[in-house]
Amino acid sequence: MAAESSVQNNSLPTNRQEMKTRGWEELDVLFISGDAYIDHPAFGSSLLARLLVAAGYRVGILAQPDWKNPQAFKVMGRPRLFAAI
Repeated sequence: MAAESSVQNNSLPTNRQEMKTRGWEELDVLFISGDAYIDHPAFGSSLLARLLVAAGYRVGILAQPDWKNPQAFKVMGRPRLFAAI
């Protein structure tokens, strides 16, 4: 159970609540992906996000937002540096 808990705490935030749990009000970088979020180096957005996290940036992933709803792209707020699609 402890291993599961540490994995969950180590995953990148995918919503506002997970950001708040980390004490973050804003992200530095937001990755927006049409794919499901799978935290594995075989997936480009996860690989790049982890690289930025290792460099000290606050990174989040917005996976599969409703492309018909502009509000779906705003749920995590405006990132400080950039959003990558």
